[in-house]
Parts: sequence; C-alpha cells; structure tokens
Amino acid sequence: MAEKKGHFEKGKWLEDEEISEDAAPGQGTDEDNGNIEDFDEKVAELKSSISKNLTDLFGVGKALITTEKGREHLAKKVKKAEEKIDKTIEDIAEGFEKALKK
Repeated sequence: MAEKKGHFEKGKWLEDEEISEDAAPGQGTDEDNGNIEDFDEKVAELKSSISKNLTDLFGVGKALITTEKGREHLAKKVKKAEEKIDKTIEDIAEGFEKALKK
C-alpha cells in the first residue's frame, strides 16, 4: 500500500493534494484560479469597492462630528454605553457580595 504525502495541522493528518504536472511551481491551474483577466477585473472591483466604502465611512464620520444631529447621536450612544458599564459594574459587585456571604 502506497503512503500518501501529507502533514499535521492542528493535531490532524491532512493529505497533500497532488499538483498538476502542467502547472508551474507555485501556481495553480486556470481552472482552479480563473484566468488573469478575471483576476485583474476582480482586483479592480475590490479597489473600487474599498474606495467607495472608505468614502462612505469618512462621510458618516464627518457628519457625526460636524453636525448637531450627529453629535446628539454620538452623545446618546455614549450615554447608553455608560449605562451598560454601570450596570455591569453593579452586577459584578452584587456577585462579589453574594460570594462573600456564602
């Protein structure tokens, strides 16, 4: 019986997949990775998407800081966070008190 090549990963034996002899070392086949044109197109789409998302993010950040409604919104979020922190501290203190009484 022939042994298959592989390696251990996180305590499990994983068999190494055979690389096609037609594929150059370090490269997959077009079937696995798509052709170069598809890859270039996907990279261009990704760059565009990231750029748009950053523009949106900065726009929202600017609106939150520079407008009255934005500052009010932030103040409400901060107040809610403070209330949650206070509640958590109270719950921890109650837990300690109960534990000490036991």
